[in-house]
Amino acid sequence: MINNLEHEFQLEMMSRGDFYEYEVDNRDSTEIRFNFLVPTDSLLVDSLNLTVERAIFWRDYYSYLYGLPMKLKDPGAIIDPEVESTRFQNKEVLALKVTYEEGVGGDTWYFYFDPGTYQLVGYRFYHDESANDGEYIVLEGLEIHNGLRIPKNRSWYVNEDGRLLGTDYLKRLSVK
Repeated sequence: MINNLEHEFQLEMMSRGDFYEYEVDNRDSTEIRFNFLVPTDSLLVDSLNLTVERAIFWRDYYSYLYGLPMKLKDPGAIIDPEVESTRFQNKEVLALKVTYEEGVGGDTWYFYFDPGTYQLVGYRFYHDESANDGEYIVLEGLEIHNGLRIPKNRSWYVNEDGRLLGTDYLKRLSVK
């Protein structure tokens, strides 16, 4: 849940059979639950990174992802003027390369658009492009509410070997 008006965020996720929940309010206060309980064991907190910093990271990361491609207009984004025709997921796409000013971000991103509709169909990022590290994300389905278009599913893969890391499923979309 991303509520920009109230500056609130909530993420629920399943990973390896465990349930995680992160909430951040408008003061950056957080609530974190692991398998429905507030973790009190410091070893568990440390080993699973159940921290305030991690909750705020998730808020900022998902706000960026769900704000695409509009977030490309944010200060510090450097959009390469050359748009390349290429293939992504065995489809012809238009690729846009984006880097960031120092202090904003260090990754190199590629955004892939359908050449007929200009709909965002996926993206890829590298921490070090020459090492082929990072991930690519495939967008599937579309939720439309009050003119806002949001991908229904977001599947994450490793650049190096194409291994599936996981899938985000949009459960509900509400636009006010």
